[in-house]
Amino acid sequence: MLTIAKAGVSLLTAACLAVGFTACSSDDDGGAGASHSASANAQHEALEKYADKERTALAAHDEFKETYSSIKVAVADPGTVEFTYTYAQQLDAAKVASYLDGKVATFQSTFDDDVAPAMEATGVKTGRKMVYTYLNADGTQIWTHSFS
Repeated sequence: MLTIAKAGVSLLTAACLAVGFTACSSDDDGGAGASHSASANAQHEALEKYADKERTALAAHDEFKETYSSIKVAVADPGTVEFTYTYAQQLDAAKVASYLDGKVATFQSTFDDDVAPAMEATGVKTGRKMVYTYLNADGTQIWTHSFS
């Protein structure tokens, strides 16, 4: 049976592994004088590239299959990456939410120290934000929080 502690370890591992795979790349979309539309397109392409790296990093780890039935990574312009984790088993929503509330500082630190710089290195220049949403096995929302 999935425990809240095991679920918590899985979620923190997922966040750290994804960041580790994305922190090493850099793109320079370079052109001063580019139009607003070109800048917006470059920003969106960089955001998609970052999200693809996150998807690849998460998919490479079989240990998440026991904890989550799905992990989705989506983008929302101008600079938001949205992670939606759906637990494989129904959990006590209040306990999971309380546990995740206790990890907000850890998530924020990870965002500040690792995620935001990795997003910037990939070419996401403005509006960098990460949204984490956790759903119970039945699809009901347990917890959501954004970090920027």
